[in-house]
Amino acid sequence: MPCIYVYFFDGRPIYVGQTRQQFLARDRKHLTGGRTTFDRHYRHNKHRYTSKVVYERAHATRRMLDYCEISMIRRLNTYRAGLNGTPGGTMPKRMAYGFYKEKLRMWKCVFSECVS
Repeated sequence: MPCIYVYFFDGRPIYVGQTRQQFLARDRKHLTGGRTTFDRHYRHNKHRYTSKVVYERAHATRRMLDYCEISMIRRLNTYRAGLNGTPGGTMPKRMAYGFYKEKLRMWKCVFSECVS
């Protein structure tokens, strides 16, 4: 069933996602086939994660899911302060790649501030 879900790391919201399949099937894909920063972190720290489906509708359109995902990412700040690689919603791969590059620059700035 189409849904929006949130992963919490040590009780703090860290990732928001959407799926048109059953949540448990999507969860398995995060653990086995994903290549994003979130997927790698989740695989190595699964015991510290909890998850919650926050929106679920049998006949949700892609547009409804995109709107809910973008809103939830913005509200929980999981793009800037979490592991979402984009601000959410369905987008072409080229556009998503641009957001991932921006996210990498953001993390490099944070890292350099911590080191100096």
